[in-house]
Amino acid sequence: AAFKLKVEVSELIITFEAGDKAVLLSRIQQVEKDYAQLLGQKDFSFDHAIIVLLKDMAQVANYRRNKDVQTAIRKLIGTKQNPQMEDSEIIKYKGWLSQKLS
Repeated sequence: AAFKLKVEVSELIITFEAGDKAVLLSRIQQVEKDYAQLLGQKDFSFDHAIIVLLKDMAQVANYRRNKDVQTAIRKLIGTKQNPQMEDSEIIKYKGWLSQKLS
């Protein structure tokens, strides 16, 4: 289940990059429902934060100009992660987030 969650988060990032906000928001809702138990665990708090950020980014007109979104990105980049959990990421979250800073 943990690996499937990592795949789902990577797919959400890819969907965001494709620019399909409606599909992204729908998929986020499904992922949050399907993986609610995992997302509530401390080890997956960073994954959950990425999902919440993706939702926020999809709901604003321009995430690069939105101060709240940019602050959230900076906060996540500065967050310490469990190295084992970071190694299991398919798309390296912090590298992707760095590209999203204005």
